[in-house]
Amino acid sequence: MEYSPTPVDDVRDEPPAASPPAALEGQVLARQVGVVVMGRIAAAAAEVLLPILLVRFLDKLSVAVLAYVLLLYGTVATIVATGLPESVLYFLAGKSPGQRRRTVRRLALILGAFGGLVALGFLGFWAIASWTGAVEARMLRFIPWLVPYALFDLPSRLLPHLLVAESRHRQSAWFSMLDSGSQLVAVLVPAGLGAPLWVPFAALSACAAVKLGVLWGAMRWFYRGGGGDDAAPVSVGAIFRYALPLGLSEITSILNQRFDRFLVAALFTSAQFADYFVGAWQIPVVTIIPFAAGNVLMPRFTELFQAGRGAEAVALWRLSAEKICLIILPVAVLFVVSAEETVALLFGSSYSGAAWVFRIYTLVLLGRVAAYGNMLAAAGRTRDVLYATSLGLVVNVVASVPLAYIVGFTGAAWGTVAAFVVIVGYYLRQIGRSSGVPVRQVFPFARWAQVLGVCGAAAGPAVAFKLLVPAGPGLALAGEAVAMLVTYSVLGTVLGLIRRADWAYVRDWLSLRGLRSAEGRGT
Repeated sequence: MEYSPTPVDDVRDEPPAASPPAALEGQVLARQVGVVVMGRIAAAAAEVLLPILLVRFLDKLSVAVLAYVLLLYGTVATIVATGLPESVLYFLAGKSPGQRRRTVRRLALILGAFGGLVALGFLGFWAIASWTGAVEARMLRFIPWLVPYALFDLPSRLLPHLLVAESRHRQSAWFSMLDSGSQLVAVLVPAGLGAPLWVPFAALSACAAVKLGVLWGAMRWFYRGGGGDDAAPVSVGAIFRYALPLGLSEITSILNQRFDRFLVAALFTSAQFADYFVGAWQIPVVTIIPFAAGNVLMPRFTELFQAGRGAEAVALWRLSAEKICLIILPVAVLFVVSAEETVALLFGSSYSGAAWVFRIYTLVLLGRVAAYGNMLAAAGRTRDVLYATSLGLVVNVVASVPLAYIVGFTGAAWGTVAAFVVIVGYYLRQIGRSSGVPVRQVFPFARWAQVLGVCGAAAGPAVAFKLLVPAGPGLALAGEAVAMLVTYSVLGTVLGLIRRADWAYVRDWLSLRGLRSAEGRGT
């Protein structure tokens, strides 16, 4: 999606300049993207830190209760709001201050109304589940606490996107980091103090109320004196016509990502759900790499497709995937080997049942070496993205349910892997069709297999260390990491998979020279 924000006076990150050179404009945009991505990394880090720290403060049943209620709210609220907060990036482009003010107000009111509907829905769910006994009473009694949370949280989700739309990229990144940190504190501090379980939910509602107040203040600040009442806002129909297709794809993706957790919660005990909850995650910083690369290259992909040069776009995408393989595959194989040590170190020995869930989830990283959907979006085939996520959800349901009965709760994780494989296969087929490139040439299968083979060989010393050296989880994980990564580095270099330029790039960033030069160039 492209937009050209019309900055409001006094609220821009960059000083005004007349007709900046294209190179300078690209540097400014790259810096803005990088700043926003930092906020996303912080949010992902907070999401991973929550279960790691929570298990140190609460018993297993309390962890299961908090995890279930927060999962329920996060899924419902994200589905209801999806597409609407992001639409502010599209609808404010080229509008007068008065139109912007009234459009933002309209979006906030729509999200507020949806927050009311979600609150009523939770009350209805609580009443029905209490009557039928469909949900454990220990989990059910905290559902009413989601009512004020929904009322405050949904409209406040507009704020980070509004900041970007008004060219306040740094503030958007800071808000994302502070928002993630405040939610972490709201849950962990009461848990650490031994407070009743309703206190974290009340604290989350208080944080959401503060965010809503900040949104109101930002709207007043951005649009002070901004146009009269005759400025027409974007119509409600136009908002939904834009947001609905965008949201449907995101909804199916969310359901696909979280179906396994709800399945485990429905079929297994609270203790088993707690094990699954702490194991069902992927290394966040690693998963961000392909998406960040895809976002940076997206404009170039779009230009090439629009010029009828789809094969060149695929070649560039392949090259990016080959480089990302060198980073993601060794990390994935390392954590497949060290799943038991990782879980024991992060969550304690009482969560040993989570190790295989974490190992299965880590297998997905083997294929997450590129942003597949970006290529189809650049080709203008956004409907194919919706088809892919919908197909993945169907496969997930069809595979996870019987596997959960056959092999236990790890079957739900295997269903997630099966869905990912089908989605990637569909993506590659459609990328080939849109570019005219044969499917076998779309993805760098040969290079991927070579790197994975080297990683498999490098895993030998790590497995030997795991089996032969008696050590605690921290020392064992460190020893396995050193054994594997050193072996991988040597083999990769000798075989020519890791080249001198790759090592120079890593050396620059490890010495922070790359970071300093990026700051100097404005990237």
